[in-house]
Amino acid sequence: MFQLLKKIFFQPVRAFETTQPISYQLNSDFKAQLIGIKPFSSLLYLKPKWRNRVTHLDVNERIIELPFVFNQLDFHHKGKVLDLGCCESLISINLATAGFEVTGMDIRPYLLKHPNFHFIQADICQTKIKTKFDYILSISTLEHIGLNTIYGPSSQSTDDQNAINQIYQLLKPKGKLILTVPASKHGWQNSFMRSYTDLQLKKMLKNFAKVQIEYFKPDKKRQFWSKTTANQLPSKPTFGVALIVATK
Repeated sequence: MFQLLKKIFFQPVRAFETTQPISYQLNSDFKAQLIGIKPFSSLLYLKPKWRNRVTHLDVNERIIELPFVFNQLDFHHKGKVLDLGCCESLISINLATAGFEVTGMDIRPYLLKHPNFHFIQADICQTKIKTKFDYILSISTLEHIGLNTIYGPSSQSTDDQNAINQIYQLLKPKGKLILTVPASKHGWQNSFMRSYTDLQLKKMLKNFAKVQIEYFKPDKKRQFWSKTTANQLPSKPTFGVALIVATK
């Protein structure tokens, strides 16, 4: 009993909140509505046998995105990096620790500090930043830009195309935009995000000298991800992910 109470009330070390690539999801919407709130959900996750009875493993697109990002960076010739939408992510700190000179930007505050990391709380479409970057990262961020979401309100002049235009201006010649977004066979948008088609992405990135796009899609339970083509991407409400390298 003491160990159980200790897990509930005693947490001297608390992990920094990030969007994890793997999580436990409650098996049904009914259960999520009934017991998905604290303290009920906290109790369910305390013991593996309780958790396994009511949840399943959910593997989201971060499992594909994060290795992709690191594979596109030159760790032998480190440069300046702008991590756009850096909140709930450790990419900025990962790269700063590896010796890159990293600037993070988000409309929300970011609490982590590092000697190689500088944070700017700003809208990419409104910022006056003059620095030129070797790499700009936008990992599952572009689809939210210009929408009023839980991440914060948006100004009327902010949208995804304006963000891409600003990114282009902030890149050095031959600099790389490393971009990931939701992708589907037919584009769609709701109040939280957009999912893009192959045609939409190529049109948005038309000013870049070279654009490479790979697509991955999940299985029905989101436990496996596999490489696919634009024509085989899922339809709403499901989505795959586009992994993009656009060179200026």
